[in-house]
Amino acid sequence: MPMSQWLKSLSMPEPELELEPDELDELEVWRAAARELRGSARSWLQQAPGFVRADRVCVECAVQKDGLALEWADGKLKADESLVLSAVRKGAFALAHAAARLRSDRRFVLQAVRANGYALACAQKFQNDREVVLTAVSEDGSALEYASEQLRRDKTVALTAASSDSALEHVHSSLWRSRDFVRAVLERNEAAWEFIGSELQADRSLLLEVVCLNPRVLDQIEHLDQSFLVEVLGRNASCLQHLEKFQLSDEVLLKALERNKRLLEFFRFDATLLLSAVEVAAEAFDFAPIRMKDDPDLVRELSRKSAATLQYASLSLQQDEAFILQLIEQNPACLQFSSLVCREFNLSALRRNCDARRYIAQEYWEDASFALEALKINELALEHVSENMLAQKQFGFQAVGLRGSALRFLGGNLRDNVLVVAAAAEDNPWALRWAGPTCGGRIDLWRRAVRLDGEVLQLLPESSESLESASRDDAALVLAATRATPRAFRFASERLLRDPAVLWEALKLGAAEAFEALRLGHGQLSACLHFPQAAQAAEDEGVLLSAIAQNGAVLGFAYGRGDSRHIPLRERRSFVAAAVARNPAALDHAPRSFHSDPTLLRAAPRFPTACFDPEGLVRELQRVAAGLSGRGALERGVGLTLGGSSSRVLFAVLELARLEQLGCDSLQKECVLLGLPPECLDWYGANFLVRRLKQLALWKES
Repeated sequence: MPMSQWLKSLSMPEPELELEPDELDELEVWRAAARELRGSARSWLQQAPGFVRADRVCVECAVQKDGLALEWADGKLKADESLVLSAVRKGAFALAHAAARLRSDRRFVLQAVRANGYALACAQKFQNDREVVLTAVSEDGSALEYASEQLRRDKTVALTAASSDSALEHVHSSLWRSRDFVRAVLERNEAAWEFIGSELQADRSLLLEVVCLNPRVLDQIEHLDQSFLVEVLGRNASCLQHLEKFQLSDEVLLKALERNKRLLEFFRFDATLLLSAVEVAAEAFDFAPIRMKDDPDLVRELSRKSAATLQYASLSLQQDEAFILQLIEQNPACLQFSSLVCREFNLSALRRNCDARRYIAQEYWEDASFALEALKINELALEHVSENMLAQKQFGFQAVGLRGSALRFLGGNLRDNVLVVAAAAEDNPWALRWAGPTCGGRIDLWRRAVRLDGEVLQLLPESSESLESASRDDAALVLAATRATPRAFRFASERLLRDPAVLWEALKLGAAEAFEALRLGHGQLSACLHFPQAAQAAEDEGVLLSAIAQNGAVLGFAYGRGDSRHIPLRERRSFVAAAVARNPAALDHAPRSFHSDPTLLRAAPRFPTACFDPEGLVRELQRVAAGLSGRGALERGVGLTLGGSSSRVLFAVLELARLEQLGCDSLQKECVLLGLPPECLDWYGANFLVRRLKQLALWKES
């Protein structure tokens, strides 16, 4: 066939050569065609003339397009190692067309399978050669298909080949039952999961080891329990990317986060999950979307749970002073994560939340003026001031001048300085509790303190061995405290609580607690007579009734133990009746509902009214009495002969005395004489009527 027709049959452009017949080099034309070869290289070489198939250039061009074109090469070229290797690189089965000498040459076969591992298929002689097979599967794992059964059992060979999915089905079945082999294979190729036995698939410890090495294995598994997933994520955070199909709950994610903080890199946050996550790891907020970092409500809620989240908020929120102060108010720890560090801001933070002092940088506490400003806000600020500053006398004076309680933080030398301690006690008498051993016992300091607040007496010891040291056994000091605060008497020593003279003085000062020390007999009775309020502490009904007989006002404070229903004595009808029988004036101090009670009215022989004692009448009686010769003169009626105002006063006195002696029946008759209905005694009560009758008698004489 002419050359021009051959080129047309291959759809190749005809060389644009204008050659004379004697200059025509047909081989060069074929070489040029080989270089521009399109279509099937095998067909082209198959139909080429022999001198072309024997030409190395033409054949090399063909096998570089299709390695199997070597089949049509000249026999000599099939024995050319370099050419054959080029062909094998393009097609593994080209080795089948190599010269028999090369196919039986172990050295050459090694080169061939190194170039294309699948060429092992054409090297039957060496398919049981471990080195050749290992070289082949290293280049192409699928070459394991052509390895001998013995080598397919070889763990090293099989493991080398297993990186290729297509090789897995050719691994000998015995190897899939080996735990070590399965672990090693899955580490390289997750597709091996479907080939391992069900027993090993159920081995959770094996799976846990494997997914930590190759998380993609999880893509091959359909079902896993939540607790196991927590353990998996705790080991390898990147596994989270392969667990979407399991739809993990927030609870599982948070449990895993407690074990492995690196999970944050893979979280997809919503507000609910984020609020829970920051409690486990504050840095969770750093991985949240920008829109969340700029949400003030969310940042406020996150900062409440974990102050450290503030450092991950948007810059605009971090620089908003009012907003940061709000956060500090709810969580003082936010101060240490704030970028707003300056003197005034620290003081503002301290005003919002006194616990913010714990998060103020130490450099500020080294400044005396800052420390004193902080002290004005809260005395606990001195907890953070250096010992050196707290030992300075000038600073100490300034501190106790602002707050007496600052004494507790000062150095030991200052807490025993009389002037410093006195200044502290002047501002706060309770500051004496922090005075040093010398000043702490000075009587003069304690006398000044109890005048300001008597209850500081409780800070003193029960007694003192030294007469110069203050204690609760000092009568003058105790009474001074009682004078300032009557309730302070309860802190007196046991000795003073048994001293009648001290008790009477305390009672005079209004210390009802003093009566509690009078536990028996006439002590209680005398206390009630002098100080009716003392009856609140009395429980003996006999003592109370004896006191009421002499002072009806005691009934108003008679509570006693009460009865089984916890009703106070002064509200019990039987006790009030007994009290009124002894002293009708006691009815004035009974509950209002008893004032018109018929039973109680009949129990009273008369109705004197202690409440009615006009001061003007008393003064007039004193002047009249001065002109009389004594009680006998009054009885002889001397007063009746007096004229003027003195005579009227004496008539009034006699009338009042008569009214004092009226009993229930007489009082009722008195009402009738005045034109009042007899029932008015029941309506108004005896005491009310007696007071009104006395007022009427005085009005008549005036």
